[in-house]
Amino acid sequence: MPKRTYSEKTELNKSFLKEKLRHLWNGELPFSTVFWSYYVFATFSFATLFWIGTAVNIFAPLLGSLVSLLWSIFMIVPMWRAAKNHQGSKAWVTFGLTTFFLGLVTQILVFMPYSHTKTDNSNNYKHVDYQRDADILRLHDLVYIGELIEEYYEQKQRNPLTHDGQKPKVVYILSKEQAATVEHDYSKSDPIDVSLFINELKEGLGKEIILPIDPQREKVNSKNIFYTYEIRSNGSYILSAFTHHGFMFAKRFSQHNNRVSIGSHALPKESIFLLDQLKKEKYFQEAFSAPPLKPGHLESIRKGLVQDIGYGSIPLK
Repeated sequence: MPKRTYSEKTELNKSFLKEKLRHLWNGELPFSTVFWSYYVFATFSFATLFWIGTAVNIFAPLLGSLVSLLWSIFMIVPMWRAAKNHQGSKAWVTFGLTTFFLGLVTQILVFMPYSHTKTDNSNNYKHVDYQRDADILRLHDLVYIGELIEEYYEQKQRNPLTHDGQKPKVVYILSKEQAATVEHDYSKSDPIDVSLFINELKEGLGKEIILPIDPQREKVNSKNIFYTYEIRSNGSYILSAFTHHGFMFAKRFSQHNNRVSIGSHALPKESIFLLDQLKKEKYFQEAFSAPPLKPGHLESIRKGLVQDIGYGSIPLK
């Protein structure tokens, strides 16, 4: 028997797929097959693949939710027809349809950008868009502050606020509003007022310093809305920002609380990079250079925020 050519195999696969879809659409497949294989497994696979892709592209979760939702909408007809043709237990069909429609409603609620961030005055600026642009800005802020620290080190041959105490010291770079969201663990480190950090940078670099703050004014979910500068007794530092989306170069604490860090020493297990190392990282470059959906919008919102409200501070013990 002669071997089939590639084009012949392709046509056979297309015909097989069309036949399967026809049986599925007409409700000719067993209800259990339609429910478990074509709904549960398929939608879970779509969502999982795209959520994994979050580490590469911050649009991945949105795209995954959309693809999964569209497939579920398509599955309304096959599920209903398979249920009508089912000859077995009605309780099983009732359970399957109830689960399916509850899942569909949940997918719609997850996909719909019904939540608007409280940090934005524009009703048309959806939360998912806001957080995408905010993450881009957070990465830029991290690099900007990191470059100030590196410049200070070149001038002074030490990092800002170097000390010989036993516990690390932490500067929270935030506004007075954001300070109310901090739950500092005094057993692990001592907080230092951000004004001391700014003044040391200012004196060491001989120029005016205004540090950027996280563009999000109020806490949503579990995400930290501040930047931190930690200086240890050996003089090494760690500078961190917290992003809404996960990245390959970030340490994940929860779904919407991911830490991006640079420091004096690279600590791969903790996802802490040298500044130059992070700037060369492929996925960082992609996220860092991504154009915002509303160029300049977040900068204009937070412009003057520190001057109007002031930097925040954490109570000292």
